[in-house]
Amino acid sequence: MIPVKIQCGCGQRYAFDVEPVNGQMPTTVACPACGADGTAAANECIAQALAAAPEPPPPGGLRLQGPAAAQIASAPPPIPPVTGRPAAMPPRPRPPTARQGKRGKDGWATDETDFNKLGSYVAIGPAIVAALLAWGIFGLQVSPMLLCVVVGICGLVGGVMNLAGRGPVVAGAFIGLLLALGGYGAVFWWIHDRKEVHAYEVAIAFALGAAPGYLLQYVIQQILKKRAQTQG
Repeated sequence: MIPVKIQCGCGQRYAFDVEPVNGQMPTTVACPACGADGTAAANECIAQALAAAPEPPPPGGLRLQGPAAAQIASAPPPIPPVTGRPAAMPPRPRPPTARQGKRGKDGWATDETDFNKLGSYVAIGPAIVAALLAWGIFGLQVSPMLLCVVVGICGLVGGVMNLAGRGPVVAGAFIGLLLALGGYGAVFWWIHDRKEVHAYEVAIAFALGAAPGYLLQYVIQQILKKRAQTQG
C-alpha cells in the first residue's frame, strides 16, 4: 500500500492509502470539499513513491561446476503452481480522511470557524453602514459611488474569508460581492429620500437586495454536489 496525500486547489487536504495498478490509481478520486478531480495529483504522488522505493537486488547466486552442476541440470523441473484461484482484485482506496459525509449548516464542506464568521461580518456590515452614511445618518456627505467601491472590496474580502478551507474561494468572492453590493443598493434605494427610517426597514431592504447572492450560493453548492456525485 502507498500513502497518498493531496491538497486541492480549494485548500482542502485529504489522504488515503492505495495499492496502485500499473503504477497508477485503480479508480478516480475527487476532493470531498469542492468535488475537483484529484486523480492526476494522486498518480503523481504514486509515481514519486515508486521512484523512491529501493530497487530489488539483481539475480545472482553460486555457480556450480562439475558433478554438482550436472546433478542440478538433470533434476526434474519444478512443479508449476496451481492457477485455479482467480487473481485477487486490487483493493479499493480508502475514503479520504476529510469529513465527507457531514457538511456545514450553511451547505459548505464544514461548519463556520470564527475566522469564517468574521468574513460574513466583513461582507455584510460595511454594506449597511455605507447605506446609512449615504443617507446622512451622521451628518456627513460621502459620495455613494465611493461607498459602493468600499462595499465591493469588503464583499470580495469577506466572501473569501467565509469560504477559506470550506469551499472554492473564487466562488466565495463572487457571492460576497453580490451580497454586499445588492444589500447596499437595496438599502440605499429604500432610505435615500426618507426623513425617518426604522431598523426593520433596513433589515428587510438588505435581505431583499442580498437575495441574489444567497441564490448564487445555492446554485454553486448544487453544481459542486452533482459534480462530486458524478466523479464518485
